[in-house]
Amino acid sequence: MLGLTEYTDPTTRGSYRKHPIPVTNANPYADSPLLPVKHEIKGTDSNVSRFVNVCLLERLEEGTQSVILFKDVKVLDSTGREPFPGDVLIRGERIVKVSAKINEDKIKGTDSNVSRFVNVCLLERLEEGTQSVILFKDVKVLDSTGREPFPGDVLIRGERIVKVSAKINEDKVKETDPQVHIIEGKGRTLMSGLCDAHTHLSWNNSPDLEGLGHLPPEEHTIFAIRAARTYLDYGYTMCFGAASARARLDCVLRDAINAGDIAGPRYLANEQEIARRDGALIESISSFADGPEEMRIAVLKAVALGADQVKLSMSGESLTEKIMSDENFFTDEETKAACEAAHEQGKGVCSHARSMNSVKMSARWGVDVIYHASFTMKRRWTFSNQRRTVITELLTSASDYGCTPEHAIEVTHLPSDRERAFMANQIGYKDELDEAIKSMKAMKARGTKILPGGDYGDLEDFVNLFGYTPMEAIIAATALGGDLFMRPHELGKVLPGYYADLIVRVLYSATHMGLNDNVIPVG
Repeated sequence: MLGLTEYTDPTTRGSYRKHPIPVTNANPYADSPLLPVKHEIKGTDSNVSRFVNVCLLERLEEGTQSVILFKDVKVLDSTGREPFPGDVLIRGERIVKVSAKINEDKIKGTDSNVSRFVNVCLLERLEEGTQSVILFKDVKVLDSTGREPFPGDVLIRGERIVKVSAKINEDKVKETDPQVHIIEGKGRTLMSGLCDAHTHLSWNNSPDLEGLGHLPPEEHTIFAIRAARTYLDYGYTMCFGAASARARLDCVLRDAINAGDIAGPRYLANEQEIARRDGALIESISSFADGPEEMRIAVLKAVALGADQVKLSMSGESLTEKIMSDENFFTDEETKAACEAAHEQGKGVCSHARSMNSVKMSARWGVDVIYHASFTMKRRWTFSNQRRTVITELLTSASDYGCTPEHAIEVTHLPSDRERAFMANQIGYKDELDEAIKSMKAMKARGTKILPGGDYGDLEDFVNLFGYTPMEAIIAATALGGDLFMRPHELGKVLPGYYADLIVRVLYSATHMGLNDNVIPVG
């Protein structure tokens, strides 16, 4: 049916999250031999193992190097010599000194060939049935409740935060957990990992839009694996799939992350975006449906393939130069059928909805996550009757194709590629940006949940363009991520009982928003 053999296993899939959307109808495609593998989720705490694995990743300035000093270790140098107590100094990627005692005050030097990242991993095998214990001392806690950052300590046991306090007695912790890892924060800010509400892990670096779906599957898979790791390395611990370039690729990545086979953020997977045949943005990454019945079938097939949510490509996209952002291609009947089919299976719905009519239909029929919502100022909107309608906004999605933020605001000069610069102005991104700013400000005033997401924008845009305070923008990127994942009780905040999906930042101030600078993902 989908190009897979009839002898393959049927889809059987559990859930690793609490579902507020009840499954009310059977999916006939779930009983069909659609998949070559079963989706297996290894429990809620999928990464819990017999190992402590604390990774500290710090971005350095261009041209600088990492310097690491291991103190008081037993050195086994593999020369045949018996292990001996000593210190080890590492500069860049090389060991520069091994000695019984190294004076840390005298450590200096540079190495132009070094990587721009420090990556220190502490790996310790634990006894069967035990769990890791980590104590962060002297950090500035930004808990994403709206409270101002405060000095304190944070204790983590297993994957959960167990205590946040102004002072935690490490001696008492050692009494019950003698193998505790103590990490000195030195005043750095500890906060929840970030959420990207509009993620395309499989969007590759194709020079044109159609090429997004034409990368050979082997290279495409490797690219997506690398993308997942990149998100995590830069402090994103929650990513909400906004569409997959290939069938099943998003779901395979999610399952591999959950199983611990690859590194990546917590991920809710999507399938290829569902489009009408006369309204596809990019044919190579779309599945097609016309009419309510085809929409229903397309949704059920996506769910059978393992999608956590489905994507409706409802409006145009001026970047394509063939269907404009203010156009809408879906009917009410199609939108209703797609939403009902997904919700009956306990799955969410997101929509590519730039035009006013597409936003209106999304709100009317219960779309859970509306992307873009650029043209909404001609009508007053209320989402009060929806279960969890969320708006995500991205401002620079065309940057890789010559449509930079500067082009969107005002084309003041033509770059070397004159055709691209001319296109950026002609296709209306300036007008759309102006309308989107008005829309976001109005929806913020009405209390609509707005999350940052990207193909790709910047969190500072929330402050500079939408009127958010820095703290409001951080809450949108952290606590509201827990809401988006339908796990507000355990994701997106630094509170006891929450998952320790944390990052440590070197700097924080009430006006500084450089969240991707000097980030240390933890856990």
